[in-house]
Amino acid sequence: MRRHWKYCQAALVLAIVLAVQSSAVGQGPEGDKTPPDAQKTLQLLIKLQESIDQLKKQGDDLQRQVSNLPDEQRIDYQIRKTLAKELKDSKDEIAALRQQLDLLQRDVASLKAGAGSRTAFSSPATAGRIRLVNTFPSQMTVIVNERSYRLAPGATEMLENIPAGQFTYQVLGVQPDLLVRTLSPNETFTITVYPR
Repeated sequence: MRRHWKYCQAALVLAIVLAVQSSAVGQGPEGDKTPPDAQKTLQLLIKLQESIDQLKKQGDDLQRQVSNLPDEQRIDYQIRKTLAKELKDSKDEIAALRQQLDLLQRDVASLKAGAGSRTAFSSPATAGRIRLVNTFPSQMTVIVNERSYRLAPGATEMLENIPAGQFTYQVLGVQPDLLVRTLSPNETFTITVYPR
């Protein structure tokens, strides 16, 4: 870029010298009047100088812009810096996830160990019992939660561990529809079949 400006300046100087020589050659004998060609040349030289100054200013601006552009080393440094930060953040996240996984595995292991010992000794706290009593002189069938039970005359049967909450029952031949009742935890509900 600087060589280019040196050539432009040399061309300008050469043009000025030629213009001055041509104006001196065409000067009249009186020497006090400038010939019209010399005036035109002088005006052209002034315009040429203005154009050169403008070009030089634009060249300086362009040079500043080029010098402000990031070079490969700066770009490479920025990329490495960004990647290093992201890698560190990823490693921290992975370490935190591993800790959480270890805690979960320990919790699951302790729950498994505790569940086996608890189920052996405890009975369901949310269960109740249903007692079936047949006072009818013949065999009767009672359906409880879609399961049928045959009772001989005068027999009693206890249904254990029935889940607390709503249940259905029907005495075949006596009740035309299913009946819905509620069983509380540890309650004993009695269904008695008796003659009408």
